[in-house]
Amino acid sequence: MFYTQLLFHCYRSSTHDVVPDDPELFGTPEDPYISPICNADNKENNKRNNLSALMCNLQEQESAHINESTNDASPEENVEERSTYFAKVITDLEVNDDPLIIHNTLEKNSEDFYDGGQFDFEAFRDLDADKEIKYAEKNSSESGSSFEESLSKDTSPGSSHSNSRRWRRDPSHTYKPMHWMNDFRYSGKCMGLTDVITLDQKEQRNIDNLFYDFTPIQKTFLPIRYCKYFFNTFRGCIKPDCMYQHVPFQRDEKVCMEVIHKLVNENHTTLLKRAVWIFTAYYRMYMPGVHYDSNLLTKMLRALYVRQMWGDVFQLLETGANVKILPSSEMLIRLFENIGSTGLTAAVPSLVDVFCKLVEAGMMMKPEQINMLITTLNNLQATKNYISVILDIKTRIEMQLSEKNWLCNLDIAVAEVGHCKEKNDWKKLGTLYLNLRTGCENVTDLKKFSNCIVGALQKVPRNDKSEIPYCDFADTVYKDAQLSEIDKNILGRIGISIMYHYYRNKQSQKGKRVLRKLQEMQINFTVLKGLTGEESKATRCQVVNTAVEIFLNCEYLNGALGVLRESEWIINTQVWPCERMDVLKRHNLLCTIAQKTLNKNMFDVCLEVLQNLPGLQCSLTDVDVSQYSLLFNKLLSSCIENNTLGVSSTVIDFMIAKKIPLDFFLLRALITSLGRSCLWLRARELYKCAVLLGCYPPMEGNLYRKVLFIPSFLTEIEMLLSIEIFMVSNASSIQSPGGSHQTLQIILKRCEEERVPNKDYQRGKASYQDAVDRLIQASRLSTPRLFIKHLTVNNANEQVYILDYGSSLKWLHENMKWAGKVWLFQGKI
Repeated sequence: MFYTQLLFHCYRSSTHDVVPDDPELFGTPEDPYISPICNADNKENNKRNNLSALMCNLQEQESAHINESTNDASPEENVEERSTYFAKVITDLEVNDDPLIIHNTLEKNSEDFYDGGQFDFEAFRDLDADKEIKYAEKNSSESGSSFEESLSKDTSPGSSHSNSRRWRRDPSHTYKPMHWMNDFRYSGKCMGLTDVITLDQKEQRNIDNLFYDFTPIQKTFLPIRYCKYFFNTFRGCIKPDCMYQHVPFQRDEKVCMEVIHKLVNENHTTLLKRAVWIFTAYYRMYMPGVHYDSNLLTKMLRALYVRQMWGDVFQLLETGANVKILPSSEMLIRLFENIGSTGLTAAVPSLVDVFCKLVEAGMMMKPEQINMLITTLNNLQATKNYISVILDIKTRIEMQLSEKNWLCNLDIAVAEVGHCKEKNDWKKLGTLYLNLRTGCENVTDLKKFSNCIVGALQKVPRNDKSEIPYCDFADTVYKDAQLSEIDKNILGRIGISIMYHYYRNKQSQKGKRVLRKLQEMQINFTVLKGLTGEESKATRCQVVNTAVEIFLNCEYLNGALGVLRESEWIINTQVWPCERMDVLKRHNLLCTIAQKTLNKNMFDVCLEVLQNLPGLQCSLTDVDVSQYSLLFNKLLSSCIENNTLGVSSTVIDFMIAKKIPLDFFLLRALITSLGRSCLWLRARELYKCAVLLGCYPPMEGNLYRKVLFIPSFLTEIEMLLSIEIFMVSNASSIQSPGGSHQTLQIILKRCEEERVPNKDYQRGKASYQDAVDRLIQASRLSTPRLFIKHLTVNNANEQVYILDYGSSLKWLHENMKWAGKVWLFQGKI
């Protein structure tokens, strides 16, 4: 019993992070058990029987060994010998003579699942993996042989003595080949993969099996909402209605690649089928992105070929063909040869169908390679119909090659460009490019040929000076139905080179037509560079600046704005760095556009332009934003004059947020305009902000004397707002039981120029009288109306008024709920 207890102790210690009875993780015994793609139902029964036999043998051999050594050695020696014997028995379970098994080295270092000194059960999974591969490699004619024969090579029955070095299998168990586990002969039917096993594939499983899928796999860091059991465990996800993601999102293609590589590297059939499911499920929904690994398809096909999993191979190739993920011609030939060697005639329709789809998707095949495929189909005794389909494709490819072989010679193609240039035949030049692009796989040669095209398109026509060769050339290329993103990229780079050519020669109208053609073809040229000259090293900011300047020279303001918006107003960032001269050029262009839009009363567009000046957005450019004060204040003044209050308020908010110096006179004018337009909410917000900014003199109110000083230069709107602050600040005194005895005084302060008698004294006197009228008007604007009574004139010849208690109490009663939130400042006024 010592070895039995030790074995279970090692297992329990190794699975400390898994709770077998957790219904959320493993389900409940009453429900049918469902697991991801593992296809291991009968295999689990075999595994339980094997482990039961192992435990029985261990107990028998332990008893025999103890009886033999009890009388001959001391207790200490017996313990040491038992430990040595236990290690030997477990070691003999490992199968190392099969070259197809690549033992997982990543799991040895994984401390997330096991403790460092715990017993390793890698042998239990590898035993089944060996039998899977060995059985799958057998010829289809041997499929009727029993599963015991396939196991006898590595697990033949042995002696029950301690030196047997073999695992005795329980003879009471009968092992039969499982069609779903080891036999991957292709049935001719396309079976869809699923991420969980359906009920017709799996019977009720005993979830208390302690040794089910014990060995862990390497963990992959997963984003949020991904199923960690499906992607990071050998067992997989057991929930049929799992709320977490089994298919990666489009933005997580990099994670998808890492997971598939990991599953394929594990070299296990269950995990390989799961990798195929993830691949097909992802690329049925999304196109390949920048993180797609071009070597992944070849890697998966090789693993599937070894296991002869032909159904998975065909699904993988069909999915790849739909999204232009194509295997090499060598891998396709190898597929035909492998199926031909097995004599699997049922796979002929699938082979022909996959071949046609791959060719239509753009796979390049040579006639000699197609002959090899036809030979394989003849060996499989394919019908004439299938052979004729392959022959038709071969004939079509031979005709295309015969027409384009001469174009693969770069010298001939360059000479033909010269002929097109002499004859001004730009449409033929476009056709020449398409032919060469189809037959030429050398990127260097294609770039050289494109440079020749740029030189030809820069020619100045003799007859028609307004002719733009690039437009005819681009129209011909763009109309091609098989135009790829690479072709659009090259077409855009050629256009940029032509645009720079017209810019240097001060031919802005022609440059404008080139830019309009690029926009018409929906080519985002702002992220491209030219092909030749200085434009091949131009920054993104410089390309955008050049296009904007061309449009401005042509008085096409909308075109300039469109280019800036398409480039997202980017100037200098880590992804798109630029030089300081480019930043200065952008500043001048934006100022010019702002002036043009301001003259046309396009205030919202002008604000959009000014908001994207260098240094005001996310940029690496260090600019003193105070220099923009004049531009923004000019825009604010124009908006107020035209009563465009919405844009004016946005300008004020932006200037305050970016700490751009603000003209207080304009701020006061906006507050007055908002009040006169009955936009009181916004007027109060800006007035409170203006008080905090120091736009108004400090409010020198004595809380004990209850006095409010109002400067005479304020407008009636500003006076009313200051009175509101005064009432809210003294609300507790006014609303107290003895508030009727309180006296609230308002003193209309004179300005400094009004205090000194001079030749303008009469004008100052009239100005002060106007202030008195504005104060009376302010009290009437309030809702409910406020009443003020004239009290006296102080020593400074200033008018003193008393705020009526009854009207102020009524105002607080109706407005205190919102006024307290608006006017109760956080700091001292």
